[in-house]
Amino acid sequence: DLEFITNKACPFAQRTWICLEEKGVQYKLNEVGLYGAGGKPAWFMKLNPKGLVPVLRYRDRVVVESDEICQFIDSNFGEQGSLQRDAKAVAAAKKVLNDRVMPSAKSFVQGGSGEKM
Repeated sequence: DLEFITNKACPFAQRTWICLEEKGVQYKLNEVGLYGAGGKPAWFMKLNPKGLVPVLRYRDRVVVESDEICQFIDSNFGEQGSLQRDAKAVAAAKKVLNDRVMPSAKSFVQGGSGEKM
């Protein structure tokens, strides 16, 4: 029912993956290549014309951008790991993810050491 379309090397996809796992949501993982001959598949570009991962497909709904996907997951899949319990804690966690983890992960994926953390 829920399809998580991503590339495992994408640091923004990691954020969505964490949300899915924290909420205990069952999903089908569908990995697409980010680079290489032929580019991204046409079916994927129809879902997200920008060609960016992650993408979440749930029934007839397509959600793009990791922040929006996490909010969608939180709003539609039970209370476990709810982002709505403690707004200050969520804001602090997002700040750490956005300011420290994501830049380091992106650097690592792009060939750096990722040692800034």
